[in-house]
Amino acid sequence: MAGIPGIMHIYHPKRTLPLFVYTPNNKSTSPTPNILLFIGGMWDALTATPYVTTLANYLSSSSSSSSSASPKWTVIHPLLSSSARQFGISSLDEDVEEIASAISYIRSTPALGTPASRIVLMGHSTGCQDVLHYITAPTAHNNRASRPLIQGAILQAPVSDRDSILNAIAKGAAERDAADECNRIAAATPAGEHSATLLPFHATRPFFRTVPVLISRWLSLASPSSPDQPADDDKFSFDLPPAVLARTFGQLAGPPLQPLPHPSSASLLVLMSGADECVAPGVDQAVLLARWKGVVDEASGSAELNPASGLVAGAKHNLAGDLFAQRWARQVDLPERVMTYLDEVVAGRSSDANGVAGRGVGKEAWELWRREKEALEREKEREDVAAAAAGLKL
Repeated sequence: MAGIPGIMHIYHPKRTLPLFVYTPNNKSTSPTPNILLFIGGMWDALTATPYVTTLANYLSSSSSSSSSASPKWTVIHPLLSSSARQFGISSLDEDVEEIASAISYIRSTPALGTPASRIVLMGHSTGCQDVLHYITAPTAHNNRASRPLIQGAILQAPVSDRDSILNAIAKGAAERDAADECNRIAAATPAGEHSATLLPFHATRPFFRTVPVLISRWLSLASPSSPDQPADDDKFSFDLPPAVLARTFGQLAGPPLQPLPHPSSASLLVLMSGADECVAPGVDQAVLLARWKGVVDEASGSAELNPASGLVAGAKHNLAGDLFAQRWARQVDLPERVMTYLDEVVAGRSSDANGVAGRGVGKEAWELWRREKEALEREKEREDVAAAAAGLKL
């Protein structure tokens, strides 16, 4: 992999937590007015999710053109205490506190932003749980209204860890015995000690390999009390009833998700991977998305599931892969949906990918996206011609 240009900042000195500012085409030291703040999933560190670099290239493209326009967006990826292999000894509450710290740091650091910087949170996988938790759930240290405001939110590849654990249990006796042991240990341990007690490796290995896992995180991810009383991490399981979903998807309106005056509705973009290998068998993602939309629509007229939401055809969980469908998903489909959303939510206008000037992603970003799209289309045409010729020879 080639090097990725960027600048590292320490946003949480006490925990020495860094954030990485992507600068693929931008040599300017001036902050951009808009920030796309990416939150990775379990196991993820920097560069683990390939489409983030693609988005950074598009969104910062204006500075590499002959135009006098400056970039309108910066992509920033903060690492949390739970990043990479540390998720088992952390929690969504801790993630939310650190995300709030990252946002405050960005807005107070002149090289990155200003107090008026518009910020959109984008979560991948378990990062989706973080984003929804940030918007809807109080923590021990603050309520949602006291958190730094954001102007938009994106969930990419929201999947249920509980569904995956249940699927593993259904397939093997060893996994079932391991889960039973974890639950027995949890039941025998005083609740006040759950966040300081590690489960034995042999019991958690079938699900999390050699990652250390606290009782509290096991109970949050496996959520034995679901579906009626789901734990914090269980936000996307297929069997969650509408009354439970109303406590998450039904609570989008109001701080900290604070849209600009136009549009006036809080807007959530949900992008599911159409060929997601992490989705449990039997889960129909289209049905799940429609269910979430119904909850959002019923809860309030001041929130919406953005119309660009949907399944990204051919996409794996993190949009990796070299097949044509996987590259199209990563370089064309997902970026188009994300940039359209950023145009609508932050610029207050609709975009038809024709590069209309405004406060959105900018004409240059759409031009680069269009060139990439056309290059892939030409490549596909050549492959189809070659395949047809090979068929004739047979």
